[in-house]
Amino acid sequence: MPRKLYLSLALFFGILTAGMLYQYLGQLQKPHLVAMKPLVIAKVNLKAYEILIPAEFDIVQVPEQSYPTGGFTSIQPIIGQTLRIEIPLGTPILAPMLAKNWIALGSRAMAIPANLTNSVGYTLKQGDFVDIIAASNSATAIIAQDIPIIGQSNDASNKAQAYIIQVTPEQSLDITQAEQKGAVQLVLRGVGDIGAFPVEMKGVAGL
Repeated sequence: MPRKLYLSLALFFGILTAGMLYQYLGQLQKPHLVAMKPLVIAKVNLKAYEILIPAEFDIVQVPEQSYPTGGFTSIQPIIGQTLRIEIPLGTPILAPMLAKNWIALGSRAMAIPANLTNSVGYTLKQGDFVDIIAASNSATAIIAQDIPIIGQSNDASNKAQAYIIQVTPEQSLDITQAEQKGAVQLVLRGVGDIGAFPVEMKGVAGL
């Protein structure tokens, strides 16, 4: 009788072990899914204290478990800001890399009152780049090109009251003088439309 008991127990544990082994081997054959998360990286070598634009960045997918602290999943929060250090190509952009000073060295910030006409129907936002047209009764001219909007002030209904732009000291003088003599209009530039282009200035001396 004990012998039959031992045989029964041996058979039972043999079947149990085989089942566990089969289950383990089945799990090994299943692909392990790794959760991925988007990460913004530098597409080019970036210099410190220069205004950041969309064309300078790319997005790659990295495992969530190795995601760097302070990383960005979207390019939008970075646009219009500046870096405190130089960043080589392929480097992840992290929050501590962004300069606390929101104005690039050598630049100035000034506010342009917003209205339906000069704000492209109130569609302008931080990170956009604009050209600035000055118009008076006697002349019209583009007095600044490729100007970044680095902020805006809104009223209680969230409508823009003023746009904060970043300009050089010389541009700030030209814009202030133009505001005193007439109207200033902000003209939105397309994404990737970078740099100043030759334009025909009409009546500059009259502004």
